Amino acid sequence: MGETSIDESKNIVLASDALLQELSDGEAVILHMGSEVYYALDGIALSMWKAIGDAGSLGEAREQLSAMYEVDAQTLARDLDDLVRELEERGLVEIV
Repeated sequence: MGETSIDESKNIVLASDALLQELSDGEAVILHMGSEVYYALDGIALSMWKAIGDAGSLGEAREQLSAMYEVDAQTLARDLDDLVRELEERGLVEIV
């Protein structure tokens, strides 16, 4: 994408008007109450969403995910950054 990485010290705050519903197949949907639009998350994206919500910073979320999945650090950082940027564009998270 050519974008610089999000600073690992940044905290990612989940939108208070985003409701998560986990499905029985390991996936989930998020309803953004502000726009009344549903967003689907596959299993890995759901793990990323949870890590973002649990962590004190983006770096901590990356560490949690690194412990869960066998993936190189650059790929994980890129994929997590991409998800966070997409969620931010849709009003589901805020980078602070």
